[in-house]
Amino acid sequence: MPTSYTAGILDGTTKDFNQFAKHCSRAFIVHLRDEPIDSEYKKREVSDYHIKEIEKAKAELKQADSLSDEELIIQEKNRLIDSKKYHLDREEKIKNDKIKLESFLEKAKSYIPPTEKHQGIADFMIEQIEKTIDFDCSGTYHITALQEIDLEIKNLNAKDIRSKIKVKADKDIDYHTKQHEADVKRCEEHNQWYEDFIKNL
Repeated sequence: MPTSYTAGILDGTTKDFNQFAKHCSRAFIVHLRDEPIDSEYKKREVSDYHIKEIEKAKAELKQADSLSDEELIIQEKNRLIDSKKYHLDREEKIKNDKIKLESFLEKAKSYIPPTEKHQGIADFMIEQIEKTIDFDCSGTYHITALQEIDLEIKNLNAKDIRSKIKVKADKDIDYHTKQHEADVKRCEEHNQWYEDFIKNL
């Protein structure tokens, strides 16, 4: 049975070795891997994601300097209240999910397989539910987060908020600058790889 790369040789749509080689190059060109095999080559372009994140961090730095202490505290308190709501909602969902799963677990444990050959699936059903309960139904993370949020709300002060914003923004700028530079380099290398490959055919 031919592969997607060799099918064209057999059905006659791949006319020569150069066309076949270009088709095979798709396996090595990540950004075009899911494109139709005979589509035109497009140069890999640098994503604007990291540039946008750098701009966002710079805007946060500027805002941290321009807001009054009172405005900064109100903004942070609102952010913490939103975060608290999220964790309370997640905690409620976890409780409801656990009730559903425990109901199914009870049924799975009382299930009697028709033969010994079916014991594997009976054990598998129990294992799947227990794993999901263990992994998805522990509210510890959300309980801890809620406690931390309550403590933060009690101890809000503008100096610490401003400092946290600046530290985070500086870290984000550094990280996204490095990632953007790496992305530029990757694009150049990928595009050069294809250019060298085509010249060599």
